[in-house]
Amino acid sequence: MVDYQPHKLSSEGSNPSPAIFGGLNMSGGHFDYNQHRITDIAESLESAILQNESTDINKYGEALGYGFSKETIEEFKQGLNYLKLAVIYAQRIDYLLSGDDGEENFHKRLKEDLKEYNLAPVVQVRRIS
Repeated sequence: MVDYQPHKLSSEGSNPSPAIFGGLNMSGGHFDYNQHRITDIAESLESAILQNESTDINKYGEALGYGFSKETIEEFKQGLNYLKLAVIYAQRIDYLLSGDDGEENFHKRLKEDLKEYNLAPVVQVRRIS
C-alpha cells in the first residue's frame, strides 16, 4: 500500500519552488516548459483518485466516481508519485541545462524539492524498450 497524501499542485500554498507544480516562475525553458504538461496529468490523476468513490452526479446525469477497485487506486497512487518525481526532476534538470542553476544548486534544490513532497530520489532506472 502506498502512503498517499494529496498535495496542492498549484501555485496556491507554500511550495518551495513555485515552478515545480504550476507556479509562476518562468525561468528555465530548455524543455519549452513542457514539464507543466506532466503537472496537468498529475492533477487530473489526483482528481480521479479523490473522486473514485463519489456518487455525486454531473450535469449529464453520470456518476462522478469511477468505482475502480482499491487495488487499481493503489496503482494510481503509485503512478501519481512517479509523476510528481518526473515533474521535480524535469524542472531541476531544466534549470540546470538552461543555466539558471549550477550543479551545486541543482543538487541542493532537487534534495529540497524531494523532501518537501516526501518523495524519495530515483535510485534505479530501468531502460524502457
